[in-house]
Amino acid sequence: MSNIHVKGYLMFAKKVIFFVIIILTGSALFAQQNTPEPQKFALIIGNGSYRYFGSLQNAVNDANDMTAELQNLGFTVDKLVNANQAQMFEAITRFRDNLSRSRNAYGFFYYAGHAVQHQGVNFLIPADANIPNANYLGSMSVPVQSVMAEINDAGNELNIIVLDACRDFPAAWSRSTARGLSVVSNQPAGSIIVYATSAGSVASDGTGRNGLFTAHLLAQLRTPGLSVREVFDFTGDAVATASNRQQTPAVYSQYFRTAYLGSRPAPVVPAPVQPALVTPGPVPEVTPEVTPVLAEIPEPPAITPVSPPLPAAPVRPQQPDGNANSPNFNTLGVSVGSSFADPMVMTTVHGTYSPIRNVFFELGMDIGFLSVYEDVESYYSLYPYVNAAYFFPFRDSGGFFIGAGGGYMIGSYTFAYGEAEVNVFAVNVTAGINILNAINISYTLKTNFNSASSKLAVSYVYRF
Repeated sequence: MSNIHVKGYLMFAKKVIFFVIIILTGSALFAQQNTPEPQKFALIIGNGSYRYFGSLQNAVNDANDMTAELQNLGFTVDKLVNANQAQMFEAITRFRDNLSRSRNAYGFFYYAGHAVQHQGVNFLIPADANIPNANYLGSMSVPVQSVMAEINDAGNELNIIVLDACRDFPAAWSRSTARGLSVVSNQPAGSIIVYATSAGSVASDGTGRNGLFTAHLLAQLRTPGLSVREVFDFTGDAVATASNRQQTPAVYSQYFRTAYLGSRPAPVVPAPVQPALVTPGPVPEVTPEVTPVLAEIPEPPAITPVSPPLPAAPVRPQQPDGNANSPNFNTLGVSVGSSFADPMVMTTVHGTYSPIRNVFFELGMDIGFLSVYEDVESYYSLYPYVNAAYFFPFRDSGGFFIGAGGGYMIGSYTFAYGEAEVNVFAVNVTAGINILNAINISYTLKTNFNSASSKLAVSYVYRF
């Protein structure tokens, strides 16, 4: 490339940089204000009127109240009451299909009723089941692992599984099985599994309208501004306190981001600081005349005792956002962009790997073609490169990134008077923005210390 072309490019690049910064900043603000709300689906099952195993006092009430509360939070709810095995399996399939509609969907599965574990496997008991012994559990009940497998196949953002089902099972043969429920193996990614009590223990059915666990869960769901983690942390603390540590809920999480089932907390805006008023010069002290006034002192009004307010729920620190957490920032992508030097059209294939939070490495290759120079009859270039970058996340919708790296530039030019080859090492710096965890807009400056070129590109990335 001639010196004239290099100088012309550098002058043009200065004008472009400011424009790019404006685009990136505006895109970030747009992304923050236009983050789509997740679709939310719930499956609620309450089995209380058992034909062969007695009745549970609160299971149906728990299901009805959970349905109403989740609907208030924007969930589309599928509710079953006193369901048989076929109805439960059909509802679980519908639940999976609904969650499969959107990658960012939230799922909430809630079960209240009888359940039992046998040989380390948990089973939900249908309302009409007549199970003669533990050998028939697999064919006459609903294995919890089947629910997990269907949810895992949906591939959505977040799934919450709540099992308020650790009551004593009254069947005579159940004495040969372990008490309570066991910890689920093969927990789906992006899921939170919540037990009304710890593994191997029995939960209280409650003495009021709701079971002990569900009563406190409903109270936390009605509290605005709580993250999912806070909802279950506060519920567990309240249940353990109310039962004098006789019932302690258990939470097993494979979800590492911050999510809200209802409204997000309002942002805290600091009050403006008023400047102190300074009066110039000394102010003479003035002692006013005080004229005593005799007045009749009225009797003080009667004071009505006020009950002390209930203590507020403890404030827990917010968990950091999950963007760029390994392995959630691993991506594959394809970019289409334009350079302001040799290649007018450039395609890039690239992938990233994030070993630690917010830091990622990118391996890619630029493939350039269609030169801007009229005297170039044919042209191609390959630039395999490696970048190290840092990611600045904002919420769960994307973030800024900046990085540097290098590679080896290979190119071929065909002129009317001959051919020219390019084989040279180069370094590059990149800055950009990720929008909605799917679109990257980036600006790259590349140089071999004799000439320079740049690229403005838009890419689609697949996150896994």
